[in-house]
Amino acid sequence: MILGGMVVLGLTDNFVRLIADGAGLWQFHLLRSAMALPLLAAAAFALRLPVAPVRPGAVAARSAVQAAAMLLYFGALAMAPIAQVGAALFTAPLWVLLFAAGLFGRPIGPRRLAAVALGFAGCW
Repeated sequence: MILGGMVVLGLTDNFVRLIADGAGLWQFHLLRSAMALPLLAAAAFALRLPVAPVRPGAVAARSAVQAAAMLLYFGALAMAPIAQVGAALFTAPLWVLLFAAGLFGRPIGPRRLAAVALGFAGCW
């Protein structure tokens, strides 16, 4: 599922510039969500997974942060070269590590540092 999601995201990343010329960012996100929700519902039904959140407040907060991140990401794709936007996107593991340590008190151990270093090496 993750691999399929990344393939779709990679395809949409490359078409954002073409879409941005004729449609607004909000229209792009509305269309993207309109296509994703039925696919998500079909996958949940086929796999017999519940879709009701256990903690609605946490899901709403995460969704708001994710929506803001996607707006910034696709907004940047419409204006900046895809290589620069991709490079910025690949800093995400570093930010997750720093936020986990700073906001949630998670220790930064050798395993987490090795994971970030391996990801960085793969991007480099």
